[in-house]
Amino acid sequence: MGKRKKNRKQQLREIQERRQRYQPNIQQRPFSLWQFLVEHDSEIFFIGCIVVALTLVYSLKHHKKSSQKVIALSSSVPQQQINELRRNYPQGFRVFVLAKHDVVALNVDTLPSELNINWNVSRIISLTKEEIRFQIGPISYQSKSVAPSLMIKLPRRQGKTSNVADINGLEITVELLGEYNTGIFCALG
Repeated sequence: MGKRKKNRKQQLREIQERRQRYQPNIQQRPFSLWQFLVEHDSEIFFIGCIVVALTLVYSLKHHKKSSQKVIALSSSVPQQQINELRRNYPQGFRVFVLAKHDVVALNVDTLPSELNINWNVSRIISLTKEEIRFQIGPISYQSKSVAPSLMIKLPRRQGKTSNVADINGLEITVELLGEYNTGIFCALG
């Protein structure tokens, strides 16, 4: 029995040595981000091109939809109301709509070019049966920041309602023009 055990141990050792000879020795090296980028630069470039193309297509579709929406809403403001706004705000006004969850500035704009309002960050805070709360984006006059934002709170009722804010000698009035099925029309003058 002792000889058989030795032979068996020797056979197992030989089998193990053969296995080790045929197994590839993979050399492990630490991960290097730079080396990874160099090795896969064409794939990364291709994926980046796809992402940029998809972003561009999405932004063009979104811009086209929003401009069509602005044109459609602008045409729903009657000329008589625009003439009345010109009389009430001789220094200029801008009509905007609170539609769904957006504040959309319309093409009806006679504000002076020195007064800039970032309508893209304007948002609705709350709409209830009693009141309307929304925030108008940063306002600048002659390239100087007048207000980082303007909070507006108006009662939600028929008739003329307005909110007047005096910021650094600049008087800004927000007036509720009317509520229709397309949204709540307001004017800033």
